[in-house]
Amino acid sequence: HTHTHTHTHTHTCHTHIHAGARANKLMPEEFTGGCTSVSNLGMFDISEFIAVLNPPQSTIFAVGSTSAKAFPDGKGGIEARNVMRVSVTHDARVVDAFVAEKLCGALKDGIENPALIFM
Repeated sequence: HTHTHTHTHTHTCHTHIHAGARANKLMPEEFTGGCTSVSNLGMFDISEFIAVLNPPQSTIFAVGSTSAKAFPDGKGGIEARNVMRVSVTHDARVVDAFVAEKLCGALKDGIENPALIFM
């Protein structure tokens, strides 16, 4: 429900959860019951995978590693850009495919244009 909280409140909650996780002192109710999860195997140099959805989550993002790919530079040449593969697994009983696609698009836009997060 971060859309209903101020940035300061969200930051305070995040700091509390982060500190509790580092100290191994989180209670189960502090890390269960969410709706979306992120599984990051990119840090192990895995380029893409399908994440397994754990109830009661309705969606989970699978984040792969980045790699340089060649793209046209718009001037007749080629330039290297970092590309990251992300997929979403969703429970179709809760989130239909159109909504999951929009969620992926919003994540892509946020990663490519971080300033959008504050708008």
